[in-house]
Amino acid sequence: MLRFLYLLCLLTLATVCPVSPADENPTAAASAADSTEPTWLRQDFHLMDQDNQVFDLHRLAGKWTFIYLGYTHCPDICPTTTLTLNRLIDRLQLYPQHLVNTQVVFVSIDPLRDAQNIIGEFLAYYNTKFIGVTGSYDELLVLTKQLQIKHRLLSATDIKTREKRLLVEHGADIVLLDPALKIAGRFHLPHDDKTLLAGYLELRDQFEQSETDFRTVVKPERSYVNPPAHDAVGALQPQ
Repeated sequence: MLRFLYLLCLLTLATVCPVSPADENPTAAASAADSTEPTWLRQDFHLMDQDNQVFDLHRLAGKWTFIYLGYTHCPDICPTTTLTLNRLIDRLQLYPQHLVNTQVVFVSIDPLRDAQNIIGEFLAYYNTKFIGVTGSYDELLVLTKQLQIKHRLLSATDIKTREKRLLVEHGADIVLLDPALKIAGRFHLPHDDKTLLAGYLELRDQFEQSETDFRTVVKPERSYVNPPAHDAVGALQPQ
């Protein structure tokens, strides 16, 4: 029992202590959303969703996407975030014109344990329309580096049995991508569906009032996509 509690504590610690780009360099900007410089997803990646369908930049272009990292064995942050996003989608029922092109993407950064069927079962408990993706660690890094969310896998050894245990660390931000594949906002802990909705509606309004017509957004090629020539939407500032 003590060994189980010890491992559970390690897992919890790894989850509730998210890492960020500023951890290793305190002078760096806290996040892309806090910066005045716009950030687009440019480099393509190749992941697979829970239905064994390819997930790449083409699946993001032309839609508003709430995207976050996690893993199905996560004891607290990941289930709570998924539940909060499901509540957000429930609130968006009052805005059907927004709901129609809004999607939620869960990125598992634990491909060793999270097969497609396991991710599907995890998300189905909350919302069957949520998209769950994973892939090789190299392909995951192509996406997560652009999202500027850090994560890593750690190996812990039980002090009695000397058995290896896998621990996961990951940032807990929810990133909002606009239809032009730009990081429009970054929501920090603690997550709240009312705050997410208010920020989302504000960012959509700014986007739609800008000169960008996202109906003409060209879907990206396999490698790179060129960003718009101007900043289409302001960044969400943390409260």
